[in-house]
Amino acid sequence: MSPNYQGEPYKGCDTFIYNLPILVGIELKYNKMGDNMGFNVIVKDYMKLQSVKKDIKHRLALCFLQEGKAEPFLKGSKHFLIDQDQIKLDGIFVISKDNLWEIDSSCM
Repeated sequence: MSPNYQGEPYKGCDTFIYNLPILVGIELKYNKMGDNMGFNVIVKDYMKLQSVKKDIKHRLALCFLQEGKAEPFLKGSKHFLIDQDQIKLDGIFVISKDNLWEIDSSCM
């Protein structure tokens, strides 16, 4: 054992970050070819952000889809196409090469 060992883990000056407010919480998913997950996976990620005890100002759950996967992935959800200008800092969004959808909050 090192003669400098003091029995306590080192806590440097950077521990102040644990007390900073969380402005944006982000969950990311990437649905690649062959995956059979549905939209409920990204809804669960958003719910996880909502259950965090620390106050998070904005919550985003983003799912990126490979081409041709949107319809099976979105099946059973209430969703709508949006323009990039309409995106906000709260919600569940599904992104493909050509489109951007928002999952309706009634799915949670």
